[in-house]
Amino acid sequence: MQQRAMRVAQAPHRGFGYDRHGELTEVVSHRQQLAVANQALVVMFLRSIHHANVVVANPGIDHRCRR
Repeated sequence: MQQRAMRVAQAPHRGFGYDRHGELTEVVSHRQQLAVANQALVVMFLRSIHHANVVVANPGIDHRCRR
């Protein structure tokens, strides 16, 4: 009980909490997680479209990566 009172007294800023190990962590809703994932998918899609357009617009160039 006393430990819980200490936690409440030292409560972090809004949007943060403690995980099951007692570590301070950012609280992210499922909706926020989906928004970030969707944004990443859109960026990947747009990059692939851009790459395809560059390849079509420049047919005489070898566009393969050389790493």
